[in-house]
Amino acid sequence: MSEKETANVIDDTRRKIKEIWFDCPEDQIIPFSTLEAQIIQDRGGMVAPKYQFVLNRIRRLISKAHAMSILKGSKLEH
Repeated sequence: MSEKETANVIDDTRRKIKEIWFDCPEDQIIPFSTLEAQIIQDRGGMVAPKYQFVLNRIRRLISKAHAMSILKGSKLEH
């Protein structure tokens, strides 16, 4: 796939995401290639860099959500 075709696919995907989640922050849309990830794994790499970025973002969101639920729970107890 050419760079122009790739850019078109990414733009189309972003447009579709924005149709569903209109106020989605742009930095939450992370393009990555499953082919790239497979090549890295085949060469002995653990996780492709862009996948690692996504995993780190998810871990950060989970820890924030967990902290918020603990905070809400402690407010309910008082």
